[in-house]
This record gives sequence, structure tokens and C-alpha cells, in this order.
Amino acid sequence: MGIWALPTLLVTGLLTALGTADEQMVSVAVQEAAEGAEALHFLQLHGHSLPRAAQLREVRVFRHCVRRVSSKVTGAKPGYAHASDYTTLPLPVWNTPAMWCTGRGAKLIESEARQLRSSDATLDPSTLRMLVDVDQRDATTADSLLQGFADNSRAFTAQAEYSPLLFDAYSPGKGPGVCHAPDMELDIAQKAQLLKETPMPMGVGLVGEMNRTRYMEVLRLMESFIGIGAAGPLTDLTSPAVGRTTSKAGKVKGMITGAPIVLKRFAQNMLYSHASGILYSNASLEQIYDFSSWIYWLRQVSETPVKLVSQKACGGLSIIAKLLGTSAEDARAHSTVYVGHDSDLDALAYLFNLTWEAPPFRARRPTPPGSSLAFAPQGGGRASVHFAYQDFNFTTDRAGKQIAPVKIVKTSPAHVNLAHAKDWIEKQIVKFAGQDCLEACKSALSLS
Repeated sequence: MGIWALPTLLVTGLLTALGTADEQMVSVAVQEAAEGAEALHFLQLHGHSLPRAAQLREVRVFRHCVRRVSSKVTGAKPGYAHASDYTTLPLPVWNTPAMWCTGRGAKLIESEARQLRSSDATLDPSTLRMLVDVDQRDATTADSLLQGFADNSRAFTAQAEYSPLLFDAYSPGKGPGVCHAPDMELDIAQKAQLLKETPMPMGVGLVGEMNRTRYMEVLRLMESFIGIGAAGPLTDLTSPAVGRTTSKAGKVKGMITGAPIVLKRFAQNMLYSHASGILYSNASLEQIYDFSSWIYWLRQVSETPVKLVSQKACGGLSIIAKLLGTSAEDARAHSTVYVGHDSDLDALAYLFNLTWEAPPFRARRPTPPGSSLAFAPQGGGRASVHFAYQDFNFTTDRAGKQIAPVKIVKTSPAHVNLAHAKDWIEKQIVKFAGQDCLEACKSALSLS
């Protein structure tokens, strides 16, 4: 096989994620893919930077596939709650039920898994443990991952376990929760603080001192792609704020309101339709990356610590137990893979104090579909962490198939102290969800 040049970001990101100068060196050989293979680049590691015992406890947490985008728009303008109210452009034809993986979305996950397996022998479906949420998109993602991880020269044996409590401790997709819902008044207060502190993308800046001229330019640029619907111009919508809504059950909920709600929804339509090979807008790929920043900005001002900790309490405890090797039920598992949502990556960023950049996405700490955080214990009570993702800038392999190469970047920090992380996670659960939530999750997970 000949040697091919891999994008600099991927090689550099992989090397920096797997080891620094003071650690055992790893050499990487980049080889041409086999004829007809979807993954253009294969990575082979010669030697290893992790002791075998550490490799057995690797944990990787995935966000699910590229999915059909919801048509709901809540909080932009009263009386206009459907995406079609804000556009004259027909919405994408997804050819899949609401919130399910698109056809190409599932194939992208399988291709991603093949590429990751080529550089990580612990991703063996016959030995790894896969824990999955119960939504259809999670189940499809888990199946695609297992097929991509599989060694085609051997009989295929794999299983996935559905464990919704790990992905939502107070309102799981199936079965009762074990924790209380987050304090809504605290959630609203934290949203207001995050909105105050988090600059809006595309040069708009902080809400309290925004560049209003630039903000209007961004809204008009989106209108140039989607038109002006029955709800009227985006420039007539309110600036972002924290509002309140009351459910039919009488519960108050905080929500971000204003034009960014529309920007986020149509940025999703642009990015996910492009990734799915569905014709939609005439925005360039660079413009799609620009607008995608609104997806992640809105998450970063909406997903508050009290909500994330209350929701992911059991999942956070499960992950740190596996990394520390204190989960007896995983004695035979080489690795553990969780398949959930962008909120799981958001929660890990908070619980482990992580951030990352993932070019060409412009946003800080983006969580595109199919992305993952990987934790690999290094000995000495530390674990290295890296972020893997696809940017959907497709290339073509020798067989003429379009593929999206996987990119790997280190997080900041690139290593975490596991004992300190465990202490922090437990303190945050007690602070935001209560001692009873901590004890209930430990009991459900059979942790001491």
C-alpha cells in the first residue's frame, strides 16, 4: 500500500491527544484504504502509550447521528411556532420520521466507527460494553457503531444495553426517574447569567453591548437564504432574552427567546441537510459553518449547570466509576461506549471542566452529530481526553464514494485527575440535585 497524506489537523490532533513529550511516544503510519472502503485513511499505531490495564477501561461518549430536524420553533414570536412560519423556502425533505437518523446519517456513523476502530483496538464489539438511551436515533447510532467497529474477518457478535437512567436521572425515556427535576427558578437565573456572559457568534458580541449593525446583517443574511415567512422579517423579532413559559401542568419553565431561536433552527436545517446529502439552501459550506455557531451558542446559554447535573447525575457517576475501575460489573469489558445526546457532551464538559475547538466549526465547544469525547486512563490517577468529530466536508475515496474523515483534537485540559473529578462530580450532584439524588444514583448503579 502507498502512503497518503492525512490532513494536518487529524495527525496533529491524534498525536497531541494520545501523548505529549513526557509520555511514551506513538508513531503513526497513514495508509491508503483498501479498494472500495469508505474510510479513505487508516491509522495504525506502532507501540502504545497506554498500559494494557488502562486501555481496558477506556470510555467514549457519543452524540447520536445526523437526524431529521424538528419543525417546532418555540420562543421566537407568539403565535408562530412552526418553522414554515419563518420561511418561504420549502423545508428539507428528510425521508425519515421526526427526530430519527437520516439515511446518510446512519452511514456516517458506521464510517466513523470504522475509522476509529482502525486506530483503537479496544473498540471491539465482542468485548466492549455499549450503553444506549432509548430514543430511536440512539438505537440506530448504536447499531451503526457496532457494525463499523466489527472485524469483518470474524463472526459478528455484539450487544447493546438500553439504560435510559444514565441519560436522564429525573425524566428518563422509559421507567421512573430517581432524582428530582431541577429547580426552575435557579435554572432561569443561571440562563440569565449565561446569556449575559456568553458572546453571540458571527461578531455580534454580548447581549448587553451587542454590535447591533452586525446583528441586523446576520439576520438579513439568513433571510437571503430562507426568505421572509408569515411571521415577518427576522429583524423585527426581539433581541435574545430569558422568558418564562407555563406547561399544561402549571409548571414554569425558563427559555431563551427572540430571533436566535430561528437562526438556530435554520442553521440545523442547513447543516443536517448538507450532511445528509439533501438539497436545501444555496448557502455555501463556509456560511453553513458560520451559522452553525448559533446552534452551539444557544445550547451554551440554555443548558445550565443545575439542569445538566440533575439530568446527568447517574451518567456522570457511571462514567467516573468506569474510569476509576470501581464498577465491578465491567470486569470483562475492554471499553465502554455510551450513546446519547449533545447534552451528554455538554454535561461532561461541565463535570470535567473541559473545552475544545473543532475547526472548521467556529463555535467554542461544538457538539456536531456523531461527535464523541474519549477518556483513556493513563495510570497515576489521570486520564487523557480527546474529542473526535466529522465536519461533513466530504471527500471521495478511490471507489468514488463520498466520505467524511474523522478528526481528532485534544481537549483543554488534555488530562484530568480522576479522583478530583469524582469529588467534584459528587459535590455538584449534592449542590444542584441533592444528597438523595446522589445516593439514589449510586444505589441504581450498585456503587458504594
